[in-house]
Amino acid sequence: MGKKRAKAPRVPESREQLLHHLEKLTGQSFHTRTDVHRFVVAMDAQKAAKQKRSASGWHAVKTTTLFILLILSFVQFYLTDSLLQTVSLREMTFFVPVKADLHS
Repeated sequence: MGKKRAKAPRVPESREQLLHHLEKLTGQSFHTRTDVHRFVVAMDAQKAAKQKRSASGWHAVKTTTLFILLILSFVQFYLTDSLLQTVSLREMTFFVPVKADLHS
């Protein structure tokens, strides 16, 4: 059984319809090409600022993750090295008297 999908709103085709649609969405009125150009430039600037903020957030997450991984790798190296040194020690046998001679 197919799912019913909502139809996308129809995109205006002529310049006038597109301009009217843009005015309706933004609440601004555009009288000249310069007005439209300023609006587009302002939108690009906002988009660039938003992407920069997003990128700086991800940069902080990436840096923190890499720092934590560096610490974990150092700890793993240290533990592996300690274990290897412990295993490579020579076997030493100690004789411990069970009962001491008290009469001497």
